[in-house]
Amino acid sequence: HPGGRGRVTERVVAYEARRGQEARIEDDEITGLQRVSFVPQGDRVAVTLELEYRITDRNLFTPVVDVLFVRGAQRASLTRTLQRFRQELGA
Repeated sequence: HPGGRGRVTERVVAYEARRGQEARIEDDEITGLQRVSFVPQGDRVAVTLELEYRITDRNLFTPVVDVLFVRGAQRASLTRTLQRFRQELGA
């Protein structure tokens, strides 16, 4: 997939209706756990999306690469996911 992460595998490992879920994720570069939670706040809902990940191909420079490149890319990806979710809700 040009410009994307390639093949991403997600497997739901925990689910609670109207509260959220956890999914194990894996692609060519990371493995991790992604959580989404929904908390009612009056007539609105707060959505939290978290990702705990580990870079699979580690070396001496992995911690630096993680801080300088990977974290920002993961944060941007999670932000885009929340923005798409907001758009879907508004449709």
